[in-house]
Amino acid sequence: MTPSTSTRRVFWAAVWLAITLIAIKAYYLGIPAALALTDFGNYLRSLAAISYVDVAFAAVSWAAARAMIALAGNPGKPASAISIAFVAFAAFAAVYAIASVIFFGIFGGFLTYPLLALVGNLRMLSSSVAATVTSRVILALVAVPVAYAVLVETTVRVVRPRKRRGFAVVPLGVWLILGGYGFSAAWTTRQDRQIAENPQWVLISSWWQVVSGDVTVGLTDQFPAADLADFDPIGQRPASPASPGEIIRRVGARFGRKVDAPRPPNVILVVLESVAARWAGLNGGPYDSTPVLEAESAHALVADNFYAHIGRSSNSLVAILLSAYPKLDFRDVTEEYPHLTGTSLASVFRDRGYRTAFVTPSDLAWAEWGPFLKGRGFGELRDLHQLGCPLISSWGVEDRCMVDGMIDFITQAPGRPFFVMGWTTQTHHPYEPTPDVPLLTFQR
Repeated sequence: MTPSTSTRRVFWAAVWLAITLIAIKAYYLGIPAALALTDFGNYLRSLAAISYVDVAFAAVSWAAARAMIALAGNPGKPASAISIAFVAFAAFAAVYAIASVIFFGIFGGFLTYPLLALVGNLRMLSSSVAATVTSRVILALVAVPVAYAVLVETTVRVVRPRKRRGFAVVPLGVWLILGGYGFSAAWTTRQDRQIAENPQWVLISSWWQVVSGDVTVGLTDQFPAADLADFDPIGQRPASPASPGEIIRRVGARFGRKVDAPRPPNVILVVLESVAARWAGLNGGPYDSTPVLEAESAHALVADNFYAHIGRSSNSLVAILLSAYPKLDFRDVTEEYPHLTGTSLASVFRDRGYRTAFVTPSDLAWAEWGPFLKGRGFGELRDLHQLGCPLISSWGVEDRCMVDGMIDFITQAPGRPFFVMGWTTQTHHPYEPTPDVPLLTFQR
C-alpha cells in the first residue's frame, strides 16, 4: 500500500467525519417544515453555529493523523496501520456524537469526566440502560460505524486521486467563519447554547482538568469556624431530656402545626419513593394524585419546606433517618458506609419505650439497606421477602403489601406506643431524579 492511499484514506475519513457530525447536529436542530429561501438561510446559519466546532475537531484530527504518517517515515505498513486506526477512531467518534446528542436532549449538557466519576460504576445505571438499549438501538450502534467505514473505503476506491486537495480548505474556512458568526449573533444567550460544543473535546478537556489538578471552582467567602458545629453528629451531643410528647410538639411547631400530645403518640413515617412534590396533590400539585394521603394529612405533618440536592434513595434514607448531609455523588452511602456513625430517628423512639419497625415493598439487599438499618433502632425489618406478595418488577412488590405489613406490626401490641417507617417502591419518571417526600402521621 502506497503512502498516497493511506493519506487519501485519512483525508476522506476526516471529510466524512465532518459531514457525519454536521448531520448529527442537524438531527438535534430538526428540519424546517418549509424551506423557503429566508428560512433556509437562517437554518444553515444555525446549523453552522452548532457544528463548526465539530468540523474543527475533524480537521484537527486529520492534521494529527497526517503528522503521524509523516513521522512514521516508512511508506508501507506503518502508514497503512495509522490510516486504518484513524478510520476506527473516526467511526467511534461518530457513534459517541450520536449518544452525546441524545444525552444532551435529556440532561442539557454533554458527558464530562467528573460526571462519570460521580456515577461510580455502571451497575448504578444498569436499570436505566436496560430500559433504553433495545435491539433497534444495538443494531444502530453497530450499523453506524460499519456503514461509515464502508463509505470511507468506497470513496477512496471510487474517487480518483488528485495531486492537490487545497479545494477542501475553502469549504472548511467558509463553514468555520459562518459558524462563528452565527453562534456569536444568535446562540450566545440561548439556553441550549452548549449544544455547539464538541462532545469529544468536552470529555477530553474535563479529564485533563482533573488529572492536571486544575481548580475550576473556588470559594472566596469566609465563614466563622463555629458554623462547622452544625455538621457534628447528634450522637456526640447530650441526649435530649424531653419527653416523647414534647418532641412531637417541637416537631409540630417546626412545621407550623400545633400538636396536642398529652401522652406518647404513635408515629408513622411514610416516605414516597421518588415522588416529585410538584406533581403530588399532597404538596399542592396540579393533579389529584394522592387523595388518601391528602385526607390523612389533616392528622399529620407534611414536609413542604425541604431541600434535596440529589435524587438517590439510599442517600435520602441516610439524610432522613440520621439527619445527615449525603455525599454529592451517585454512590450509595448505605453500601459504602454501612456503619456510619450517628443517632437514628428510630433509636430516639426505641430508647423511650417505643416499638419500632421499618417496612418496604422493595428488597433490603439493594445497596446494603439491610446491614445499614440493622442496629439503627428498628426492632423489625420487613421487605418483600416477609410481605408474601408476588413481584411486580425487579424493584419489588405492590405498595399495598407494605401497608398491610405496617398494619400487621401495629396490631401485634396495640397497648404500647410504636414508631413505624414505611418506604414505598418506584413511582417515578426514569429521567427525572426527584426527592423522596416524607409524611409524618400521629395515631392515638
